[in-house]
Amino acid sequence: MMARRLLNEAASGRPFAAAYKNRYINKEKMHNPITLIVKDRRGNTLDLFDLIPAAAPRHIDAVPGAYYQFCDDTTGIAPPNLHAARYGDALHVSFGGTTALVIEQYFSRGQGALIGVQENGGMQRYPLHLAAEVADAPAPEPEPPPQYSTHMSAVAPLHEDDTLRTLGLW
Repeated sequence: MMARRLLNEAASGRPFAAAYKNRYINKEKMHNPITLIVKDRRGNTLDLFDLIPAAAPRHIDAVPGAYYQFCDDTTGIAPPNLHAARYGDALHVSFGGTTALVIEQYFSRGQGALIGVQENGGMQRYPLHLAAEVADAPAPEPEPPPQYSTHMSAVAPLHEDDTLRTLGLW
């Protein structure tokens, strides 16, 4: 009965907030839940994490040589609005401006790739936005321009490089 009331309120177009099964729902701030699948170079699943962008960020330790696959639980494909940025040795991953994941020691433990499945079934690799944190550090090379875009934000093309080849994705 409570679920039906929440669905009716959501369909009405009016902002609402309610608690249902110990989950706080706020229509204006609600984001789709995201599943993070951590895999090794052979494609074996090492760990699964549920990410809720509206909740506090989840902190995980980096896994050397692993890659991180993101899946929007609602659509079944990669989230189109993922943004990854370096903060010290950690990588902060956000969806729609809200940080949902912090991968601790990402840059000191052998960076892995951030990937997701496209609508056509192919894999996409998310670009990392790296700020030069030390004045004498060389500036990062600019990312290539996107080849296509989704309804939310531009998605970088899949690159043929050693990382994807090593991970068995290319």
